[in-house]
Amino acid sequence: MKPRILSWLAVVVDLALTGFFWAKLPEVVPTHWNLRGEVDATGSKLQLLVVGPALLVGLMALLEVLRRIDPKNQALAADAPAAEAGTTDLVISVVMWFLVALHLALLLAVTGAPSLGPLLLAVAFAGFQLFLGNMLPRVRPNFFVGIRTPWTLASDTVWRRTHRVAGKLLVGGGVLSLATLALAPTMVAFPVTVGAMVVALLGPSAASYLFWRSEQRAGQAGR
Repeated sequence: MKPRILSWLAVVVDLALTGFFWAKLPEVVPTHWNLRGEVDATGSKLQLLVVGPALLVGLMALLEVLRRIDPKNQALAADAPAAEAGTTDLVISVVMWFLVALHLALLLAVTGAPSLGPLLLAVAFAGFQLFLGNMLPRVRPNFFVGIRTPWTLASDTVWRRTHRVAGKLLVGGGVLSLATLALAPTMVAFPVTVGAMVVALLGPSAASYLFWRSEQRAGQAGR
């Protein structure tokens, strides 16, 4: 099945899940929890439509537009190596299913399964890191998907080096998250998984500047 079809299938599944849980939702629902698992914000159950199906539909519509206006248009280039062809669409699909998992965790927590919500969140974050870490190094330079800093967009070499580092950090973070989930309570594992993903994404963003500076010095030395 093509990744773009998988992405739209995620939208359909989330609509179905929302419909299944809708009658069980109270009119006022928790909408945010702190790191201790305590509810610190509430709202109308209509907000669950906004953070679920409406968000996914809007995101997919936006991505369809961005796909057509990307000046680089590298993701769909005819000369893309077999290992890279379609990777951008696959990354988008993984992101969409990750958002479905987050929404399902919220629906479970709100409808009386508070222990399942954080567990699903922790598993979703760990799995997301593993999948994304394996795919991100194969994403071709583009303006809308990947680690987009001024330095990765300025140099294809910096882009590839940055994404290789990000891939390794994400896979490492995913393994750490799963190990923590297996050995520690969910409320301990969840902050670890989130923290690991933040480090895996922000670290390479900072490293991209160092890669760019190194490339600039090498260019100046060769003149």
